[in-house]
Amino acid sequence: MFIRMFIALITAVAMAVGGAVAVQAAPAEETAGLGASLSASGRWYGAIALAFDDGAAGWSYNYKTKSKALKRAQKECKKFSDFPSSCRKIAWVRNGCLAVAVLWNGSAIADYGWGIARSKRKAYLNALDDCGPGCKRRAYTCTKW
Repeated sequence: MFIRMFIALITAVAMAVGGAVAVQAAPAEETAGLGASLSASGRWYGAIALAFDDGAAGWSYNYKTKSKALKRAQKECKKFSDFPSSCRKIAWVRNGCLAVAVLWNGSAIADYGWGIARSKRKAYLNALDDCGPGCKRRAYTCTKW
């Protein structure tokens, strides 16, 4: 009983201060979210970047560092976009799934939302909820656990 309570306490503290997800609510602003995983398989990072001018997306998964995951997502976004300078790093996740939903304005992105969860489905539901009415699924990534 004591061990379960101790693990629950450690998990709650890790989720409160662990900062396993940083997002850009606006292209230049970061915040923190999802807590540390108790997985024995290690820390695996994924990220998503979006090109706001044409909606191209880049993503990464199963990188050993947040920095490498973000760089790869940005690189992939620029590779697929006709407007590579409009690519912005949206979010990163550690040991989980990350999804992004967007509100389109023609072929450009007017707004977006992101979501994290243990499953692609739940991450998309969270992203759609964050984005609001009229938003559509755009991209997701899931890392190893």
